[in-house]
Amino acid sequence: MSPLLIDHPEVHQQFMHGGQNPFGRIPVDQTIEETVNRDTQTAGGTKGFSLKRAAVERYYLTSEYRSNYLKQLRRMVGRGMSHFSHPDLQMSRITRDEADVQAIVKLVEDDWTNPFDPTKVSLSAF
Repeated sequence: MSPLLIDHPEVHQQFMHGGQNPFGRIPVDQTIEETVNRDTQTAGGTKGFSLKRAAVERYYLTSEYRSNYLKQLRRMVGRGMSHFSHPDLQMSRITRDEADVQAIVKLVEDDWTNPFDPTKVSLSAF
Protein backbone atom coordinates (compact mmCIF):
# COMPACT_ATOMS: atom_id res chain seq x y z
CA MET A 1 0.00 0.00 0.00
CA SER A 2 2.95 2.35 0.47
CA PRO A 3 3.58 3.07 -3.24
CA LEU A 4 -0.16 3.31 -3.97
CA LEU A 5 0.06 7.04 -4.72
CA ILE A 6 2.78 6.37 -7.31
CA ASP A 7 1.55 3.08 -8.80
CA HIS A 8 -2.21 3.71 -8.76
CA PRO A 9 -2.99 7.40 -8.17
CA GLU A 10 -6.67 7.00 -9.08
CA VAL A 11 -7.16 4.36 -6.37
CA HIS A 12 -5.29 6.53 -3.87
CA GLN A 13 -7.53 9.46 -4.80
CA GLN A 14 -10.65 7.36 -4.17
CA PHE A 15 -9.31 6.20 -0.81
CA MET A 16 -8.58 9.78 0.21
CA HIS A 17 -12.05 11.03 -0.76
CA GLY A 18 -13.81 8.03 0.70
CA GLY A 19 -17.29 7.02 -0.20
CA GLN A 20 -20.82 7.63 0.94
CA ASN A 21 -21.88 3.98 0.89
CA PRO A 22 -22.57 2.98 4.52
CA PHE A 23 -23.09 -0.64 3.49
CA GLY A 24 -19.54 -0.89 2.15
CA ARG A 25 -18.18 -0.97 5.70
CA ILE A 26 -20.32 -3.84 6.91
CA PRO A 27 -18.08 -6.72 5.68
CA VAL A 28 -14.97 -4.95 6.98
CA ASP A 29 -16.60 -4.31 10.35
CA GLN A 30 -17.78 -7.92 10.54
CA THR A 31 -14.32 -9.23 9.72
CA ILE A 32 -12.70 -7.04 12.36
CA GLU A 33 -15.30 -7.96 14.97
CA GLU A 34 -15.08 -11.69 14.27
CA THR A 35 -11.28 -11.59 14.31
CA VAL A 36 -11.19 -9.69 17.60
CA ASN A 37 -13.82 -11.99 19.09
CA ARG A 38 -11.82 -15.07 18.09
CA ASP A 39 -8.56 -13.64 19.38
CA THR A 40 -9.99 -12.60 22.72
CA GLN A 41 -12.13 -15.73 23.08
CA THR A 42 -15.20 -13.87 24.28
CA ALA A 43 -18.61 -15.36 23.70
CA GLY A 44 -20.53 -12.91 21.55
CA GLY A 45 -17.84 -10.24 21.57
CA THR A 46 -19.39 -6.84 20.95
CA LYS A 47 -22.58 -8.25 19.45
CA GLY A 48 -25.22 -6.79 21.71
CA PHE A 49 -22.43 -5.51 23.93
CA SER A 50 -23.15 -1.80 23.81
CA LEU A 51 -24.48 0.89 21.55
CA LYS A 52 -22.14 3.44 23.10
CA ARG A 53 -19.23 4.23 20.80
CA ALA A 54 -16.82 4.88 23.68
CA ALA A 55 -17.57 1.49 25.26
CA VAL A 56 -16.96 -0.33 22.00
CA GLU A 57 -13.73 1.61 21.44
CA ARG A 58 -12.50 0.66 24.92
CA TYR A 59 -13.41 -2.96 24.22
CA TYR A 60 -11.30 -3.03 21.05
CA LEU A 61 -8.44 -1.03 22.54
CA THR A 62 -8.10 -3.48 25.43
CA SER A 63 -8.63 -6.66 23.37
CA GLU A 64 -4.89 -7.21 22.94
CA TYR A 65 -4.40 -7.20 26.71
CA ARG A 66 -7.40 -9.45 27.37
CA SER A 67 -6.13 -11.92 24.81
CA ASN A 68 -2.69 -11.96 26.42
CA TYR A 69 -4.15 -12.38 29.92
CA LEU A 70 -6.29 -15.30 28.78
CA LYS A 71 -3.27 -16.96 27.18
CA GLN A 72 -1.23 -16.55 30.38
CA LEU A 73 -4.11 -17.82 32.53
CA ARG A 74 -4.50 -20.92 30.35
CA ARG A 75 -0.77 -21.55 30.60
CA MET A 76 -0.84 -21.16 34.42
CA VAL A 77 -3.66 -23.66 34.89
CA GLY A 78 -2.14 -26.08 32.40
CA ARG A 79 -4.83 -25.73 29.81
CA GLY A 80 -3.39 -24.89 26.43
CA MET A 81 -5.30 -23.80 23.40
CA SER A 82 -7.40 -26.64 22.05
CA HIS A 83 -6.94 -27.64 18.45
CA PHE A 84 -9.37 -26.01 16.08
CA SER A 85 -12.01 -28.49 15.00
CA HIS A 86 -14.87 -27.22 12.91
CA PRO A 87 -18.05 -29.35 13.17
CA ASP A 88 -18.26 -29.59 9.37
CA LEU A 89 -14.87 -31.33 9.27
CA GLN A 90 -15.74 -34.16 11.66
CA MET A 91 -16.06 -37.64 10.15
CA SER A 92 -19.71 -38.03 11.19
CA ARG A 93 -20.63 -34.84 9.34
CA ILE A 94 -18.61 -35.81 6.25
CA THR A 95 -20.31 -39.23 6.17
CA ARG A 96 -23.76 -37.68 6.53
CA ASP A 97 -23.06 -35.10 3.81
CA GLU A 98 -21.82 -37.81 1.44
CA ALA A 99 -24.97 -39.87 2.09
CA ASP A 100 -27.09 -36.79 1.34
CA VAL A 101 -25.24 -36.18 -1.93
CA GLN A 102 -25.69 -39.82 -2.96
CA ALA A 103 -29.42 -39.62 -2.15
CA ILE A 104 -29.77 -36.56 -4.41
CA VAL A 105 -27.82 -38.26 -7.21
CA LYS A 106 -30.05 -41.35 -6.91
CA LEU A 107 -33.18 -39.18 -6.99
CA VAL A 108 -32.03 -37.32 -10.10
CA GLU A 109 -30.85 -40.43 -11.94
CA ASP A 110 -33.62 -42.87 -11.00
CA ASP A 111 -36.77 -40.90 -10.20
CA TRP A 112 -36.54 -37.67 -12.14
CA THR A 113 -35.66 -37.02 -15.76
CA ASN A 114 -31.89 -37.15 -15.70
CA PRO A 115 -30.57 -33.90 -17.23
CA PHE A 116 -27.19 -35.55 -17.82
CA ASP A 117 -28.50 -38.54 -19.80
CA PRO A 118 -27.66 -38.04 -23.51
CA THR A 119 -30.44 -40.44 -24.57
CA LYS A 120 -33.15 -38.13 -23.20
CA VAL A 121 -34.40 -35.72 -25.84
CA SER A 122 -35.90 -33.00 -23.67
CA LEU A 123 -36.49 -32.10 -20.08
CA SER A 124 -39.87 -31.83 -18.48
CA ALA A 125 -40.92 -28.52 -16.99
CA PHE A 126 -41.28 -28.59 -13.24
